[in-house]
Amino acid sequence: MARDIPGRTALIAMADGYVDFARDHPAYFRIMFRPELSQPDKHPDTEAAGDAAYAVLVAAVAAAADSGFLPATDTETTTLAWWSLAHGMASLTVDGKFALRATQSGTTPEALTDRITRIFAELIDRRSTDD
Repeated sequence: MARDIPGRTALIAMADGYVDFARDHPAYFRIMFRPELSQPDKHPDTEAAGDAAYAVLVAAVAAAADSGFLPATDTETTTLAWWSLAHGMASLTVDGKFALRATQSGTTPEALTDRITRIFAELIDRRSTDD
């Protein structure tokens, strides 16, 4: 059974929001992750903005670890794993593949995003109860 833990809820909301942003603003999403377009060497503030955004995720993972939802060890890898999950769904969304799979599964992209992040969280929940 899913636990209502603040860190868990925040991470699910962040992943959902990340994908929603990509869906709603695909051009911005693409430019953010394409150095040939954003030209970070000419615009160092873009890298600083990316680092600041990642710091928000780092803090959320730390809070989730403090709450007991995530393991307190190796939070750096856990942060990268959560970002990879959200970024993968966002990239598939921008490329049109996510909507295709959602339709084939009889659901919406938004519902599928929520389902995947919750499955990931539930896997962590199970790990926590097995310890």
